[in-house]
Amino acid sequence: MTQRGPVHGALTRSPAAELQRLPGLPGRLTSTAASLPAMDLDRPVPPDPYALLPKVGMFAVTSASLVDGEAMPDHHVFDDWGFSGANVSPELM
Repeated sequence: MTQRGPVHGALTRSPAAELQRLPGLPGRLTSTAASLPAMDLDRPVPPDPYALLPKVGMFAVTSASLVDGEAMPDHHVFDDWGFSGANVSPELM
């Protein structure tokens, strides 16, 4: 259906009518998913990026300031972005 638009007498059409005028589209458009071809969602599994890195030796980190498994003391917490610690780095050995 064609009708006069409000601006300078421009012609306006429904979106479906405009799509039918585009080259390469079929003459009849449907809105059901059943008419679309099935999409293949199988994707290859990407390689593990860490498996490609060279092996490195192990090391241990100890600290008199921090205890494994416990919360970090406020003395070492960052002092900005809503946190209110002293922003002091813990001693690491």
